[in-house]
Amino acid sequence: MDKKTLWWLIGGLGGIILLIIILSLIGRLTNKTYNTYAEVETKLVEAARNYYAVNSSYLPTEEKQTSEVNLNTLVDGNYIKPLNKYLRYGYSCDAKVTVTKTKLDYEYTPYLNCGERYSSVELYKKVLEDNTLVDKGVGLYNISGEKVFRGEVKNNYVLLNENKWRILRIDEDNNLVLISEFRTDSTEWDDRYNIEIDSEDGINNYNISRIKDYIEKEYYSGTLLTDSEKSKVVYKKICLASRGKTTSGSMKSVECKELSEEESPIRLLTVGEYLIASIDPNCNTIEDRGCTNYNYMHDLPQSFWTTTKAEKNSSYVYAISTSGVYETRTSNSKQLRYVILLSPKTIYSSGSGLYDDPYVIR
Repeated sequence: MDKKTLWWLIGGLGGIILLIIILSLIGRLTNKTYNTYAEVETKLVEAARNYYAVNSSYLPTEEKQTSEVNLNTLVDGNYIKPLNKYLRYGYSCDAKVTVTKTKLDYEYTPYLNCGERYSSVELYKKVLEDNTLVDKGVGLYNISGEKVFRGEVKNNYVLLNENKWRILRIDEDNNLVLISEFRTDSTEWDDRYNIEIDSEDGINNYNISRIKDYIEKEYYSGTLLTDSEKSKVVYKKICLASRGKTTSGSMKSVECKELSEEESPIRLLTVGEYLIASIDPNCNTIEDRGCTNYNYMHDLPQSFWTTTKAEKNSSYVYAISTSGVYETRTSNSKQLRYVILLSPKTIYSSGSGLYDDPYVIR
């Protein structure tokens, strides 16, 4: 091969390499990276927070009041770019953010509607989509306007702050009632001097109990939930009436005859909630051992406290173990299963509700 041909080959190879480099650079410049729908929902909330920081007079002023700001207002105010800047098909999407006044803060909820491609959905609606209502066997039952999980349920897990919770039910206001799955340190229900029995075995008055102080401290100052998750928690009065060992009936008809003095964001399970979770036909009262059958709460490890007080002794409350419900002194130590209510505006992010694939929220 002569030198002239060699130089032509080298020049041609160099030109090809240069062309590849140029095409690669052009591809990088024109191949735009788009955001996910979840990322856009986060941007919508950030934009709404900035909007209301400037326009605070538009914020709701009373608890449970709601205001909303639409996408056009946020775009016109330069709080967010048009959605086609973030999403490949964003030009076909619409959005808004609702703001609800809660007990201590505001709950910001993004609603992104991209038609068949994607639409924001509340968690309670997702749970109802995933669970056809049943009237026998394991599943979700419609009981007095509430949707209650019963039996050996496997798909009612929710992940909050990297901890698993389980959905007890969707109440009549579409709040999701959750119980914590994770272990806690053991603690006394109460240890004060009880004048009726002349002993420091404690008093089963939840309103002034040590356990109330303990779990509310855990909620407000601990790491139980993130600040964002706390903004979705609903405050409600707690059902505190006693239940006799042979008393049958729902929580509403028994424990809810007496309510706490104040609304709270956190509580413990009631005995009525444990009993209703069993689908054993022989489960009607505390004394029925059949209540441990076909009951997803039967597998929760270790004994744990309830809020339900014993009927005849002022130093006794009920606890729950794998053997069922039993009466015990308030001065004993048990684990805790926290119960909280999530707002119906809580937006679903991912998951199927299974243990290894729990529901995740925005």
